[in-house]
Amino acid sequence: MNKTTALIAALGLVAGFQAAVAGEITGTVTLKGTPPKEKDITPLKDDPTCGKLHTEMPTTHFYVVGPKGELADVVVSVQGVSGKSTGASAAPVMIDQKGCEYIPQILAIQTEQKIQVKNSDPVLHNIHDLPTVAGNKEQNMAQMPGGPELSFSFPKPEDFLKFKCDVHPWMFAWVSVFDHPYFAVSAKDGTFKIANVPAGKYTIKAAHRKAGNATQEIEVKEGAPAKVDISLLPCSQPWRLSLCWPWAAWSPAMALAWLCQTGPTLTDTTCSSFLFLNGSGESFTSTLTGCWPPPWVC
Repeated sequence: MNKTTALIAALGLVAGFQAAVAGEITGTVTLKGTPPKEKDITPLKDDPTCGKLHTEMPTTHFYVVGPKGELADVVVSVQGVSGKSTGASAAPVMIDQKGCEYIPQILAIQTEQKIQVKNSDPVLHNIHDLPTVAGNKEQNMAQMPGGPELSFSFPKPEDFLKFKCDVHPWMFAWVSVFDHPYFAVSAKDGTFKIANVPAGKYTIKAAHRKAGNATQEIEVKEGAPAKVDISLLPCSQPWRLSLCWPWAAWSPAMALAWLCQTGPTLTDTTCSSFLFLNGSGESFTSTLTGCWPPPWVC
């Protein structure tokens, strides 16, 4: 056996070993319930240039749902997996600006993986990323019609990192960044596939920007496919609450009843009332986001 033949054989053994110890996770994400009605993007249609690119009133695409509840644009990831990012050598991911909208609006990449942004519109855009994790760089770059592609990458993991266009304020996209390759974004039929997952027991997380998160436990066995189906509930009314703590003057039952009756109207004035009632002069403020009413409260 010459050296070339030996090398080919060795590579074949390595590939076979990797296939034997890696598995595949597939599944479908569905929405249980009726999604909220999408909103008209009136400023887009009224724009003298962008409006001409649409024959009908454009709408938001928060919930892309199939006839049987199949939910698209859900970022599905493996939690607690041991693996390093291969983003530096991975193929770039493309975002297009077409019809004065970002396409796609939801995507996922690895750390250091490139995002290439192109402008297919006959208008000027600017691409402005707004990371919230330290180490991920904010950039704001203009792009002429048909101009050179712009490149973005991020060294730190981050969920739903926002991109926007300051010229056209209705334009948004969200990018989830992972420090491993074990994730996927559900397709229009709700399906997803995560390949080459090392054997082991994991938590699968499904994250939707409006419907929230769901998790499920799964075991991946050597060389065997694993299937997991995940359901999410629609968010009927987004809420954002700033709660002051402690509620020393209120019993838990009183606070719970007040919160469920009041709904998403907690304000700084409310917090001041809490401080006045408990008389402690100390507070801890916690901001929560999700759907109203939150099932863990009411």
